[in-house]
Amino acid sequence: MTTTSLPHGRQFTLAWTIPDEIGGLTSAMLHRSRAFAKLPGVSVDVLTFDDRVDYPRIEDKLRERGEFVDAMHLVNLWDWLRENDVPRAKNPVGSPERAFTPLATDPAYRSEYREARELHRVRLASDGKTVLQTDHYRADGSLLASNRQDTDQRGTLGGRSVVICDRRGEPVRSWGTTWSLYRYWLDRLTTGDGACFLIADSKPVSRFLRSYRRPDRTTVTVVHGSHLAGNIGPWGRLRPSRAEVIRHLDQYDAVVFLTERQRRDVQLRFGSRPNLCVIPNSRSLPAPFDHERPVGRGILLGALSGLKRPTHAVRAALLARRFDRNVTLDIYGNGPRRAAIDELIISAGATDAVRVHGYQASARDQFEQASFLLLTSRSEGFGLVLLEAMGAGCIPIAYNIRYGPADLIENRRNGFLVTTGNIAGLARAILKLQRMPQAHLTQMRQAARRTAERYTDEAVLDLWARELAAARERNASDQGFNGGDGGI
Repeated sequence: MTTTSLPHGRQFTLAWTIPDEIGGLTSAMLHRSRAFAKLPGVSVDVLTFDDRVDYPRIEDKLRERGEFVDAMHLVNLWDWLRENDVPRAKNPVGSPERAFTPLATDPAYRSEYREARELHRVRLASDGKTVLQTDHYRADGSLLASNRQDTDQRGTLGGRSVVICDRRGEPVRSWGTTWSLYRYWLDRLTTGDGACFLIADSKPVSRFLRSYRRPDRTTVTVVHGSHLAGNIGPWGRLRPSRAEVIRHLDQYDAVVFLTERQRRDVQLRFGSRPNLCVIPNSRSLPAPFDHERPVGRGILLGALSGLKRPTHAVRAALLARRFDRNVTLDIYGNGPRRAAIDELIISAGATDAVRVHGYQASARDQFEQASFLLLTSRSEGFGLVLLEAMGAGCIPIAYNIRYGPADLIENRRNGFLVTTGNIAGLARAILKLQRMPQAHLTQMRQAARRTAERYTDEAVLDLWARELAAARERNASDQGFNGGDGGI
């Protein structure tokens, strides 16, 4: 049992959404939140900002699967507003551009329901895709909010008006940006609670969180992926989705990187800062393995997207099978590259050897039965899937990319590193594994397990406790706090 004690204060985890198919980022976020919530006296509120209508179902599902424990609570912005009245401002709508034009009942508008109750009504642009206005409703049918995004010129994105209404549907408060609404919400959630810690994991919420500066509200952003668009070193082009965080490092009390190499690269380019720290992901490990598994069985687990390059893994497995018919590959995940993968498998006549199972919440259990993992991503932040595989004795074969693989894998000792893009190199590593003496293979599996053991919850929680305390001190010394966003 851990003896870690987090600094006193309420803990909040900030995510944009909880997807139905949980990937590495969400898995890491929920695992950390669970580890916090299992500590004595600690509870964690997981905050989401999107407007999906089925969060009660999502929370029940997460609890059934053990992703949520008793001291964790899922709180969605719009559901919270449905249950909590917003005080009336002096001028509820404010300046003229804060348009208040609720949507009438019209079959042209798209609606979403929960238990037969309409909760959203959406107006789209002429392209049938772009959302121009969303009206939110309470369970009793009253208008909760009207969020319009075309106040400059109707029908074209530009200009924002967010108006909150009372239970009679009358405006009580408005804002010209959603960020102002988010700041108001966080103020309401945290007022009167003393010290609070807000940890943002998603990119859009991290971008917003830099604008939230309050005494006793310690803000932390976790950089889950590479901040670079390529694999050419610290001076490469910034990834657009992460550039805003990297260019405003000083506007957080702590910026958490998952590897020392990524922090070092950021410091080299943007200068050293005391709020940049390294806290890797952690994992609860399965029981030590004492069994063998088919040496030719490989696994690929993750989103089937261009970023992950899953077709490289399929091509490598098919190439290795030309020399060893015992090589197989099981693929777990969904995504836009699924059709290309199916085409490769069918054209090779290998439907019995390369199997696509789609998304399965329990897919990580397969690591204990697989011999090797293929990781062919263009970039990673840490590579949580590597840690999970290595803990189960499943040997990783990965492209040598920033960041993750080179931080965990010692080539030919606990896995294999292959030059990025080298499909033939992946196939050679697979074949090398097939021809390895059993004793050597067992040693490699045990070395992989020892690597994973360095990232236990206990070890990583100690890092979180230390860095949160330091971040709170930085927050206490900050003199640049802005005022509230109460709305007009």
